[in-house]
Amino acid sequence: MKMTNEEAIIDIRENIQHIVGGKSLDIAISAIEKQIPKKINISLKGTTDWNTKCHCPDCHSIVSHGKYCFNCGQALDFNSNGSDSK
Repeated sequence: MKMTNEEAIIDIRENIQHIVGGKSLDIAISAIEKQIPKKINISLKGTTDWNTKCHCPDCHSIVSHGKYCFNCGQALDFNSNGSDSK
């Protein structure tokens, strides 16, 4: 049975982290969390498309396309906010 990223995070937190502890598990959890696509944030300034800005939900950099934020590496989900993925 294949484990999802979300299940892996829960497993690490519930079964491993309290035994092993340490920063390395925090870093591993953070890396797994970055692989889970998050909805982009959209800011609107006016009514035209060229005034619409898409932002990374983690670092708030402006993003326009791609599966990952160019700045922090967060996986992005453009489809959840009604915009088209490019």
